[in-house]
Amino acid sequence: MFNKWKITVFGLIVFAVLITGCGQTQSVTTTTPPTETPDLVATEVAVKKAAAATLTAEAPSATATSTAEAPPAAIEPTIAAQPTDTQRPENTPSPTATTPRCTIVANSLNLRNGPAVIFDPPRQTLPQNSILLPVARTADSSWIQVQTESDGDTGWISAEPQFVTCNININDLPLGDVPPTPTNTPPPPKRVRVPVGGGQSNLQGQIAIPNFTEAELFGDGDTVTFKDRLVFQVEVFDPTANRGNDDGAGIKKVVITIFNPNGDKVHERTEQHAGYCVFGGGEPDCNVFDLQANTHWPDTGLPIDDGFHSVQIIITTDSGYTEQWNWGFAIERR
Repeated sequence: MFNKWKITVFGLIVFAVLITGCGQTQSVTTTTPPTETPDLVATEVAVKKAAAATLTAEAPSATATSTAEAPPAAIEPTIAAQPTDTQRPENTPSPTATTPRCTIVANSLNLRNGPAVIFDPPRQTLPQNSILLPVARTADSSWIQVQTESDGDTGWISAEPQFVTCNININDLPLGDVPPTPTNTPPPPKRVRVPVGGGQSNLQGQIAIPNFTEAELFGDGDTVTFKDRLVFQVEVFDPTANRGNDDGAGIKKVVITIFNPNGDKVHERTEQHAGYCVFGGGEPDCNVFDLQANTHWPDTGLPIDDGFHSVQIIITTDSGYTEQWNWGFAIERR
């Protein structure tokens, strides 16, 4: 009986084992094996490395990134300069430089050592149309220092427009070195003025005789008498021209004609600038004719006679009006 029980128990154990083994086989076949727990630290390191590699490959350099991210600088448009009224268009040729020049327009003009008539005697007397190189000026621009083109002589001339014209503005010249005033300064020149007769109506003026006294000219008589030198000038202006009372205002030209005691025309002079001198000059000195050194008149060659000489003065204004004055003087050579 005991052995039978032992066999029964053994059989149950074997059956249980078999049942258990079959259950395990079925479990392996149908059950998904458990997932292995990942290493979190290794995974995080790998992710960071991958991200770093991606950034290195895709991101531009620091300079490029900074440049790309910075806002673009404002660019101001360039506006072409517009030409002003004083600008010369590019296709206009540049003006040719002009050499400064002055030209004597009076019949003659004295070149002096300084800017005044007290610098006497003159260095030389320059004829009409003489070409001069302007060098300097006085403070008031009434005199200019020049160099003659003909011989290179340097001196001073009056800058009055009736004597000289220049192709530059003389005020642009530098100030010149004015020499000291001569110590033996002569007294101011004397000038006697006498009226003219016959025909004077619309114009105003007189005869002016420089560097004489009334006693030298008239003596005991009432006639102007020249003995050793002859000089006079016509002072005239046109009051209807509304240019003031300055000598030469409104006057175009003055013709002075001298007739000897026989009525022969011995001398004639045409003056077109104020300071209408019978023998030219007038800046302000008129040229003087020496009666002692000369025996004949300069332009006609006729002999110089003593006695009364008549003078005819024909004046033409800028408007075309003509007026004749008459005057006279005597010659008594010593």
